[in-house]
Amino acid sequence: MLLQRLISDDQIGFNYDYMGAAEFETGGQRNTRAVLATAWREGTIKAVKTTLKTQYGDAVPMVVFGTASDLEKVGPEFYVTLQKAHLRANDDKVRGWITVDASVYLVFVRDGDREAMKALEAFLKPFVEQADAISRVVSRLAQTM
Repeated sequence: MLLQRLISDDQIGFNYDYMGAAEFETGGQRNTRAVLATAWREGTIKAVKTTLKTQYGDAVPMVVFGTASDLEKVGPEFYVTLQKAHLRANDDKVRGWITVDASVYLVFVRDGDREAMKALEAFLKPFVEQADAISRVVSRLAQTM
């Protein structure tokens, strides 16, 4: 699984940490943000607690945000085989992780990060606003037909 590291950004909540591999440049992060923004907009975004474990011995208590169907795949422990880079869970600069592949659309933050919800809201806001704008256009077009 590809997880893009997220770092703090005062303007947009989270930003992407440079990962140094082309696999992270395919738009997967954008797809995950769009799916989660839709869930946020519809009031269906959910969160569960898990311990994220990797093949490198990481065991990090996390809160995971996603849709109900994606969160069904997350149990009390969620094992991820990282394909390209380490989790860097001990790096204070790294505030979260977002899935890049299309198997699940999730954002992970450390359990206890009290600012994570506010950062996630800011991170998804441009996508929510874009969806709102599209809905307004579609609604106006429907009225003219």
